Amino acid sequence: MKRLVSTLILFLALVLPTKAATTSISFMGVSMDYDIEKFCNKLVDTYGFTITEQNGNQCQLQGTYMGIKKCTISIGSHSYGGKVAMVVVTFPKKNSWKELLEQYNDVLRRFRINAKYRFVEQVAEFDSPYYDGCGNEMEGVRQDKCNYHTILATGENLLMLGIDTDRTVNVYYVDANTVSALISAQSGSSSQAPTAQSSSSSSSSSSATPSSSSSSSSSEVLTFLNIPMRGTYREFAQRLIDERGFTFHNETPSVPSISLRGVIDGLDNSEVYIFGDSETNALTYLDVYLPEHYSWSDILSEYNSYVEYYSSNYTLLDQSSSFNTNCNGNEVEAVRSGDCEYYSIFALPGGHVIVKISTYMQTEISYIRN
Repeated sequence: MKRLVSTLILFLALVLPTKAATTSISFMGVSMDYDIEKFCNKLVDTYGFTITEQNGNQCQLQGTYMGIKKCTISIGSHSYGGKVAMVVVTFPKKNSWKELLEQYNDVLRRFRINAKYRFVEQVAEFDSPYYDGCGNEMEGVRQDKCNYHTILATGENLLMLGIDTDRTVNVYYVDANTVSALISAQSGSSSQAPTAQSSSSSSSSSSATPSSSSSSSSSEVLTFLNIPMRGTYREFAQRLIDERGFTFHNETPSVPSISLRGVIDGLDNSEVYIFGDSETNALTYLDVYLPEHYSWSDILSEYNSYVEYYSSNYTLLDQSSSFNTNCNGNEVEAVRSGDCEYYSIFALPGGHVIVKISTYMQTEISYIRN
């Protein structure tokens, strides 16, 4: 669950607006604008759910969802007795990777054919040494090495589908006001909520400290290596090849994505993964992976240099510098085990940037368009 929750928290601060929502997301046709008690009672009365646990700001039910029996519905509110903030559906556990993946893809298909949901991000991969087809995928799931999730938006609200460590498929419905509250809390007050009007960088260097200078037009566009992140993911990849000398490495149309290799900040063999919307192929975001390091001091120094650059030019939204375990001087193993929580999130004109230390001992930099 740690990976899913971390992914959700990052996007809470990135994908949705900071102002109060004008529309509420619905769950099975029931608006999440109700207080938690009324919301739960409506689900019980309308769909025959059974309440298994209830207190002031939490409620848990069991029933049928998408035709599947014995699903668990966990509901949380903003405060004791307050309006619903999040609904999490947990499907019954599966005993094999084939069954688990089939259920994930089936649920995803049902959301994707619904025109009201807008694609935001999709990831389908394992951390080493696991991979789809290795025969030991369920151990990878249990070890939190499985990163299968899809994020969709509907209006001002967010929905995330993912595979969890307990061998289940989970669906998260998130009300936009939850996002507003989170961002306001992070920034200290609602007046300081991060916007695209953060101070613009004065740097015009061709250095790929990955540049994201602001546009002079009223419609801000995030840039990467001084190239506006517009058009389809294929068009943007071609511009990196033609104008910045990158080389093509691979394309996965089903995601859809393209990976390139090139030089970033003088570092050979840097990788860029460019992602598009599965329906329109419009560029949505990209991930940069700098070359792998083999010592904690080296990766930390590189990570800090990028954080320092962005901190001096843009608004910091969120930051973590911690480990989930006692390293005992073995930080590298903690990083590779997924126990390193070093990341920084910044608001830039036209989007956001996330700088983090990845499990592969690489500095990872994500550029996400608004």
